[in-house]
Amino acid sequence: MRYRPRKIACALDVGQSSVKLLKMQRGGSVVHAKYDLVQEGFLDASELYGESGIIKWLRELKLDKLPIAVAIPQYLCTTKVLNDYPKNTKEDALQTLIDVETRNLAGLSDESFISDYQKMEPVGDVEMPVLAAFTRQIVPEQEQTQLENIGVTMANATMGGLALVNALFALKPDVPKPALRLGGQQQAGSATGEQNPEAQKASEIQVILDIGKESSTCVVTYGPNILNTSSLMAGADHCANGIDQLLNELNNVLDNWRNSESLAEAREGRIAKIWLCGGGALKAGLPEELGRRCNCDTEVFGPVFEEGRSEPEFAVAYGVALQELGEARYSISLAPEDVRWRRCREDRFGVLAVACVLFFVFAFAMLGYFNYTMDVECSEMHLKIASLRKCEDIIPRLD
Repeated sequence: MRYRPRKIACALDVGQSSVKLLKMQRGGSVVHAKYDLVQEGFLDASELYGESGIIKWLRELKLDKLPIAVAIPQYLCTTKVLNDYPKNTKEDALQTLIDVETRNLAGLSDESFISDYQKMEPVGDVEMPVLAAFTRQIVPEQEQTQLENIGVTMANATMGGLALVNALFALKPDVPKPALRLGGQQQAGSATGEQNPEAQKASEIQVILDIGKESSTCVVTYGPNILNTSSLMAGADHCANGIDQLLNELNNVLDNWRNSESLAEAREGRIAKIWLCGGGALKAGLPEELGRRCNCDTEVFGPVFEEGRSEPEFAVAYGVALQELGEARYSISLAPEDVRWRRCREDRFGVLAVACVLFFVFAFAMLGYFNYTMDVECSEMHLKIASLRKCEDIIPRLD
């Protein structure tokens, strides 16, 4: 769900070992801060959302009055690529179909789910693949309650995996090139249908790995499209004696995706590159070893701040902020219903203001016209009264 872009965005990413805060303003102004949970002595969420936790840091940064967009951990969300919708499906009908998918997912449990979707680029014979995202309703609502208890307003909630994609596509604009084949013909390349090397590389599989302390997030992309988002039960702590567990988890995710029914043509592509971010990406030797074991290129990425160095730990917060500024490719929102309604009302406030102005202009114009016609009629009545008075003087003389 795409909302009207904000001029200032404040993003919050609560990780397993640290909290990242990021304020971005259109034009490049950035304020960022990271707080180590172990060093700060926080044991659970109740302490983190207490008076000495997040709210204290927000006050120090003078961000406590701004609405905050939060990242939902990927292990609390799921995505599904839907391939069987025709290209001419209307938005209302598509929303109804997504609602059906949500109810089907909720039917497997006793909980309610929140969902959102976004259309993606055509791939092969699939004219309109749709990325749908789901999470339990209680997840963003709990986050909203915790923020409201410390006097902070939730602006939005999005998946951590989507934030990673938005961050990568913004920092590396060449990655999401839409060099995808449609109906057996090349969308990028020469007139004979041959792809140039850059287009060919863009149509191969890209993997994004956000390596946390105890777990990781994996996103598989093909050109500008998201194919799979998953959570890995292996993080930096499991790589102390090698990356075998991380590699096994990654291979399981890729095998499950390749055995799925989503976007068959994309499954033919090879892994061109693995993009690493998160605190675990800074572990010495990990990118090189992962590239050697996977037989592909690896690169650590992250936003660059005033210090001039890449900050891979801020990739998620950066992607969340981009979505709030309206500069992200994916704008899926998993915010609670009341937050969505509030954002919709805010977005439509301009239309309401214009409508009110037009109403009052029309009302004053009508009052002016009514006043003018009354003056004209009053003048005519005065003339008639004057004529009658003259007649009243003449009639006695005629007698």
